[in-house]
Amino acid sequence: MKKHKRNKKQLHRWREFFRRHPYWSAFTLGCVYFGLVISWMFTIKTAEIAQGFAVKLVAFSAGLIMTTSFALGFVFFLWLYRLFKLKLTEKRALILVPVIWLVSEYVRAIIFSISSMGPGGRLGPYWTFGNFGYYLAETPLAFIARFGGLYLLSGIVALLVVAGYQSYKKRSALPIIPIVMALAIVSWLGYTLYARASGPQRVVGAVRYAYKEQPTMFAKESHGLLDGFTDKTLDVLVLPEYSHYFEDDIEADKAVIGRVMKKSEGLIIHSARENNAGLGHNMLTFQASDGGILNQQQKWFVVPAGEFVPYIYQVILAYAGQERLLLDFNNQKSINRGEEIEKPYVFDGVSYGAHACSGVIAPDFYNQLAQADANIFTNSAALDTMGISPLFHVESQNMNKLSAIAHARPFVQGAKGGPAYIIDKDGRVLVKNDSKSGGVVVASVQTNSTKTLYTYLGEWVVYLSVAGLVGYFVYTKKKDRSKSKHKK
Repeated sequence: MKKHKRNKKQLHRWREFFRRHPYWSAFTLGCVYFGLVISWMFTIKTAEIAQGFAVKLVAFSAGLIMTTSFALGFVFFLWLYRLFKLKLTEKRALILVPVIWLVSEYVRAIIFSISSMGPGGRLGPYWTFGNFGYYLAETPLAFIARFGGLYLLSGIVALLVVAGYQSYKKRSALPIIPIVMALAIVSWLGYTLYARASGPQRVVGAVRYAYKEQPTMFAKESHGLLDGFTDKTLDVLVLPEYSHYFEDDIEADKAVIGRVMKKSEGLIIHSARENNAGLGHNMLTFQASDGGILNQQQKWFVVPAGEFVPYIYQVILAYAGQERLLLDFNNQKSINRGEEIEKPYVFDGVSYGAHACSGVIAPDFYNQLAQADANIFTNSAALDTMGISPLFHVESQNMNKLSAIAHARPFVQGAKGGPAYIIDKDGRVLVKNDSKSGGVVVASVQTNSTKTLYTYLGEWVVYLSVAGLVGYFVYTKKKDRSKSKHKK
């Protein structure tokens, strides 16, 4: 009995604390939420650049920095919520809460780009892990993304939460039922308006390499993976990032590639490290069956703690006496960022919009490729650092699936340490391989040149929401001043 009373008092104290300190409450809730969403950050594989205590230091500090940075988005949402003196039971909450939420998600992504800044970083809304819109990627409502992308879907999730809460408080099906019906109609329009694809068919293949400590073995191991396919099957083959093709045994690679490609001038898409002194670049590479380079582009977006060391890490490592780790990382992993964002490459009448690995995390990257007339998306990834956590692969697949749906483009991923799969323009996973031993997936896909509204306008929902909030704030201030004058 005494224990029960003690627990009750403790719970009351916590409630009182959170009531008096709402922003700390929001921050704590954000830490709990993102601690779960990006729990894979606490278990990343760092053995290739760190040993002993440094392994735990790098993994834990990376997860902590990312979690706390993202949690500030919840604080920003609460600040806006209180600024407009909102209550969830108000009718205006059905509009304002979704708008505030999607703007907060956008701001949150920018906040993390600031906290992870380093000699290679970029400022912008590039980090979208945990965005509510991804929860709709496996539902029919995902087709609404063709009108406004990820952030429109996030706003819809917030709208459904508010409408559900109001219906619960009123003990009535209003307003949730009319909103669900309206969303169903919009989703149906998103599907039917872009149901027909206007591009040619292509047979594409994607390779999955299992994680290995000797990367130069990847090319040789894939020879066996490709043996099971009928000769002259593929139009395009997507390989993982740093697949080391046409580097070690050029003649053997040419023989295998030449056998599986439908035409002698078939297309290979992957990435390769720039062969020069210094850090160099990760080169997005379009290559012919005979190894000839058709097109190369510098990877524009490089990843903090994966391809450069953020400034905050440099401070942590210095205080922990791990300066040697920083030097080892720079020698083994760091690369320079590209000068221009990647552009589609046209081959045999089809425009391929490709990224290397981290391009999947920001919707705007594939949006720019679609705006530049890409007919099909590809990603050449190296995911072995995150390979210990299945959650990461679920989240990244939803990112790719939503990119495919939002732009009505098929999506192909080849990966090292992660799954290889092919997704059609409507988000269906046609084939997938996540076998520990690796493998190859093959499917015939319908490419598409028809652009969706989201392709044309990009993140118009965010910009309109920001303008609307500013306008509404000015309006309410003027209204308050007018009321105060009348009282006098």
